[in-house]
Amino acid sequence: MNAAEVAVLPPKDSLVTKDSIVASVRPIATVVPSDSIVASVVASFQQRSELGIKKYGVTLDRTDLGLIDWVQHTQEELMDAVLYLEKLKKTLSLTQNEGTSLQRPTIPSGGCSCSVSKTEGNVQ
Repeated sequence: MNAAEVAVLPPKDSLVTKDSIVASVRPIATVVPSDSIVASVVASFQQRSELGIKKYGVTLDRTDLGLIDWVQHTQEELMDAVLYLEKLKKTLSLTQNEGTSLQRPTIPSGGCSCSVSKTEGNVQ
């Protein structure tokens, strides 16, 4: 299955086999998002895919993993996500306890003299 195809899964009570999924693949149109948030997420997925291909030398089309392997990978990714969320919670809690505002600063009427580093996203 490539980026221009989608698998249409059979009804819930049907027996699902690899062959039935492969047989259900149908082409879909390429969607160009007009929503900037959606476009940003799509770009992030593309970058992530390219990074994964460079790092591991395979795509998600790989066939060397079984269902249990994919479940294991998913669990590990979700455990990482929970850790990141906990870190954010603690950081937000500390920030609120210190009375620090998380709101965007007001830009003076003359404009802002700061610059943003595109490579690191740091404000200077």
